[in-house]
Amino acid sequence: MAEQNQNAQTPDQTADNSLQQNQQPDQQSAIDLTALQSQLAASQQLSEQYRQAAIASRISQQAALEAITLGVDVKTVPYVLKMADFSAVKPDKDGTPDAAAIQAAIGKVLDDIPVLKPAKSDQSKGFQQIGAGGGQSSAQSDELARIFGNKK
Repeated sequence: MAEQNQNAQTPDQTADNSLQQNQQPDQQSAIDLTALQSQLAASQQLSEQYRQAAIASRISQQAALEAITLGVDVKTVPYVLKMADFSAVKPDKDGTPDAAAIQAAIGKVLDDIPVLKPAKSDQSKGFQQIGAGGGQSSAQSDELARIFGNKK
């Protein structure tokens, strides 16, 4: 009988036990809510980092194309891009960087370091003659013909 008395609970003890059981789910949901909020904040921060990296990549690609169209040698484009300050370049709603701001940043580098500017060539892009121009004079032709025994 002593065992039955120990297992038997008074109505006050039963009420306390049910109250504790009802409070435990509230505490668990509060803990779960806090965990979910921290996970949400972490994922939003990670998403923002990825978005910033994508914008930086687009700016870099656009800047490389812009430098090449300005005539910068392909071998020096990476150096020009490292020296350029793209902090003023802001993307539009589509994420496309502002081309005018990129061109201004590259132009600033080219103005500051003129060696990186493309070389202006006065010659046209076609055939370039190497050596003396013109043909042989008639006196030279006659002399060579006489030396080799050619008759005219």
